[in-house]
Amino acid sequence: MPLIAKKITQDPNKSHLLPDFLWFRLILLNKHMKHDVTNAWLKSHGLRPDNFALIALEQARATVVATALLKQRVGLVDASQKRVLEHFALKTSTKAGRATITQNQCYQVLNIGKQANRKLFKLHRQLKKQQRPTPQR
Repeated sequence: MPLIAKKITQDPNKSHLLPDFLWFRLILLNKHMKHDVTNAWLKSHGLRPDNFALIALEQARATVVATALLKQRVGLVDASQKRVLEHFALKTSTKAGRATITQNQCYQVLNIGKQANRKLFKLHRQLKKQQRPTPQR
């Protein structure tokens, strides 16, 4: 949780009661703490913090989808789709591989993710239908 520091002003000539070097340290600490949370989130979703700003939006979205499907939803994709996802994940792990990824490959991964979501929603709907009590007459 980031530290919150409020400036205390008593008269307009004084901007705050804390010395400037303390404000500087508080600002650095806040930035560092937020940076750690952001980096952890990016890493958990398959993105690298050092090159996140350099990749295209579609590529970032496809990387997140591929990572989520390979880590959590492997049962929702078939063997050929899994091969495509693994190949995409392998290409995104290197700088040279990221440069060769096309928009069509990104959309292919995003479509696989969409198909997996449809399967998941269908299974969820069937499960809810089975759990619903039947009305007695």
